[in-house]
Amino acid sequence: MSTATRSLPEAMNMTGKRVLVTGAASGIGRATARILGELGADLVLCDRAPLDEARAELEAAGVTCTEARGDLTSDEFVEIGRAHV
Repeated sequence: MSTATRSLPEAMNMTGKRVLVTGAASGIGRATARILGELGADLVLCDRAPLDEARAELEAAGVTCTEARGDLTSDEFVEIGRAHV
């Protein structure tokens, strides 16, 4: 079934998907994580900044999440992020 023939909530269902969200500690990244979590996605939160508050907020809302803290521009971090998804 194409996206055009499904309702918006059905088309946006992220249940069973794992999504890596960069910049998840604050701002647009945190808002994106919140929306994706509300849509049912399991999240991998990524940021150089501490993720404790964002993770606590999401888990309190029933969202399953893990975190990968580090600098996305480093090769080492890319491998760590890849291991989570």
